[in-house]
Amino acid sequence: MDAHTHLTFDYSGNYNERRLRMLDENISQLALEMIPNARATIEAGFTSVRDVGSGFPNSHDFPDVSLRNAINKGVIPGPRMLVATHGIGATGGHFDDTNGFRDMLFGAEPDWSDGIADGPDAIRKAVRFEVKNGADVIKAAVSGGVLSLADEVDVPQFTPAEMAALVDETHRLRKKVAVHCHGDEAAKEAINAGVDSIEHGSFHETRYAPVDEAKRDLSHADLDGLGMGHGQDRPISARDSGEGESGDRGALGDVLATR
Repeated sequence: MDAHTHLTFDYSGNYNERRLRMLDENISQLALEMIPNARATIEAGFTSVRDVGSGFPNSHDFPDVSLRNAINKGVIPGPRMLVATHGIGATGGHFDDTNGFRDMLFGAEPDWSDGIADGPDAIRKAVRFEVKNGADVIKAAVSGGVLSLADEVDVPQFTPAEMAALVDETHRLRKKVAVHCHGDEAAKEAINAGVDSIEHGSFHETRYAPVDEAKRDLSHADLDGLGMGHGQDRPISARDSGEGESGDRGALGDVLATR
């Protein structure tokens, strides 16, 4: 299994060229392009994935939800998917698709319906909106990103109050929360707030003491902590849809089928 994927996008090649090309695409084209990504993933042996974010520029659609549902219905081959819909982030942060472009170039500033929220109340609204629209897990960017155009990679982007609201509302709705986090200070705040997993953790240090020792070790989160443990259905693969040469799922597939 792979607990950090983005099956709705192809990030190969030159990222800057790819990002500009996305501005010329529409959501219908993306829907077709993500089908071979799902097929390649299941054929590579990944029977379950956690897809952590699929926002599309200037669109409120949820392509990851559509892909998950199509796989579950046997329409196309692919792995079992837990999806995060739009990532939640701060204005000007890593998940703000307008960050680095001229002001109002896209006609309007993104808001909670795009996953961009400032303040605890707006973050709670964004979480509710994403769960309403099919999110299995909530993803948020609480520090800058390597590929961001205009923010620093290790700077915290949520206040402690915003972080607490993110975790509280997500857990209230019985979902897990994963956070994109490179910076050490943001990681400390995220752990103390009770997030379920930290993605990347590039500058995470283990020497700081303020972290509540009662919090779980997120560097060794188990499958249940990621929302991928017991009680999940077996994924739909190419073999389920009659496109494989053998009915053998392999050892990993057999384990997942019984969990």
